[in-house]
Amino acid sequence: FQEQITKVEAIWALTVAQRGYSFNSCDEIGDVFHHMFPDSKIAQKFSMQSRKTSYVLSHGLGPYFHQELIKSLKPAILKTAILDSLKADGLELKQLLMLGRDSPFVNLSLENMIENEMKKVGCGLLKLGGCHLHVAHNGFKAGLSSTDWNIHNKRIDIYSWFKQSPARKEDLIDIISDCNCVIEKTILYFTNTRWVLLGKVITRVLTLWEPLHEYFLMYLPVNKKQQVQNNDRYERIKESLTSYVIKIRLQFVLFLCETIFDRFLTLFQQEAPLIHLLYYELPSLYRLVLLQFLTSDCVGDKVGGDLLYIDFKLNEKQLNNKNIRIGEGARKLLSNLTQKERETFYEDVRTIYHTIAEYLKKNLPLRNSFLRDIQIFHPSYRSVQYSDDIVRISRTVPGLLSDQEIDYTRDEWLNYSLEHIDETWYIKEKKKDYLGAEIVIYHRIDYYWNKVQINKEIIKSVQSSYLVYKQDLHLKKVAAERLEKENKENLKEAEIYKEILNEEDELLLKQKTLQHELNDATSIIADASERLQLALKKKDSIEIDRSTILIHGGNTKSKEINEQLSKVTEELIKIQKKRKSKFSQQQQKRQKTLTDASIILN
Repeated sequence: FQEQITKVEAIWALTVAQRGYSFNSCDEIGDVFHHMFPDSKIAQKFSMQSRKTSYVLSHGLGPYFHQELIKSLKPAILKTAILDSLKADGLELKQLLMLGRDSPFVNLSLENMIENEMKKVGCGLLKLGGCHLHVAHNGFKAGLSSTDWNIHNKRIDIYSWFKQSPARKEDLIDIISDCNCVIEKTILYFTNTRWVLLGKVITRVLTLWEPLHEYFLMYLPVNKKQQVQNNDRYERIKESLTSYVIKIRLQFVLFLCETIFDRFLTLFQQEAPLIHLLYYELPSLYRLVLLQFLTSDCVGDKVGGDLLYIDFKLNEKQLNNKNIRIGEGARKLLSNLTQKERETFYEDVRTIYHTIAEYLKKNLPLRNSFLRDIQIFHPSYRSVQYSDDIVRISRTVPGLLSDQEIDYTRDEWLNYSLEHIDETWYIKEKKKDYLGAEIVIYHRIDYYWNKVQINKEIIKSVQSSYLVYKQDLHLKKVAAERLEKENKENLKEAEIYKEILNEEDELLLKQKTLQHELNDATSIIADASERLQLALKKKDSIEIDRSTILIHGGNTKSKEINEQLSKVTEELIKIQKKRKSKFSQQQQKRQKTLTDASIILN
């Protein structure tokens, strides 16, 4: 019996999700069912309030269907879905360039299956691994997770304290105002899919450190004693705000975010094409991590794949505690730690650096030859010496170019390298920094290549396309003007047609009314004629006079009605002919308008 009740409640929760009902609408639904189905034991036991519905969906049905979905998404099923979607959009399989994914180690089976299908038609996938932004985030996550710091949980505690309590937020704002702080007054939320953004959360907490210290350690114990008694979250927050160990950890994590990861993430979160920068920036990120804890002699001038040969765990290559990079904010707090706390802190820092370096070394494509070659698309690589690189790129992208086209790429590159290129095509701005050194800001790479003229045949073909484009624009403009004019005429015609329909309705109503009146008059005449026949037989002169008067009146009335009915019928026939003619004209104009609209859309 209990399972039946649970089944009914699950069905209701699914209905709420499917129909988009609010959770609050469930608060009294049990009472409704109790009154609707008084003879049902299940209905009497039904109980689904808003909070219970939320938990059933988020902690029960949601995870269940999520797992079922994951189980059903086998590589073969995904492969079929991708191939079917390409066919549905009219795309050939050989037009597929690559498969993108977050992690470099997910969906490998799917990628291999698609690759095998593409090989059957003489092409293949370009493989560049996963999303490099995710690698950076996950490398940072791996480093922090290698210790027991749990920095993210401590920040979530503070955020959660204020999340759904306007009163608490207001109390904190009042304290901030009393401190005369002109700063942001909200606590930022940390999301575990973007780990490096933890730096911004920490920045806000450190900015509000004094107001938070006063709020949690002075205001709450005095004014809100019941809130803090036996409150585990409060105790954790209190520990965070009173521990120099935790504060120095925050400063170090902030240093990692701002000094190592923020620039890389900001650069590659742009919308511009940036693949040509990856071969330089990925090793630079890895190199920057190594330089935080290794001697400069160990790292040397190594770049690219050569960095992978560095054994960063060798003790003799490690920077000592005095020189290892922890950030000035953290270094200033060292004096507040005991000797043991400092030693533990430095051990954790090395563990974090080693773990980040290990993760980046394993997951960044530092030896990818395609990324190395594709650097040449930057304007600074416009040189004859890179003609072999463009040929390798042409070969690497499977099925992109024919053998003959690949042969042409070398000559086209040579022509391109000898051309005079206007500097404004690739340099957006030049300015000087505070030391007087020149800073060059480049245009997006696609802006540059849209201007580059590789050969005259391309220019001719583009110029010829301009003529077609202008002719097409002219046709569309004419069609649009005609369509606008016809739409106005159609609206006017529609009003006239509407008036005709109203007039026809009025005439039909009038015809119907006259017909009823004629039937009434005819009935009176027939009745009076019967009475006249009886009166003649009885020789009742009074009844004869009465019947005669009724018959005369009825005939007169019938004559008048027939005359009116004849006129109405004539008018109705005219208006119906007019309506049919207008309808036919509207149909012809509508067909013409659809044709013009089709021209504009195409």
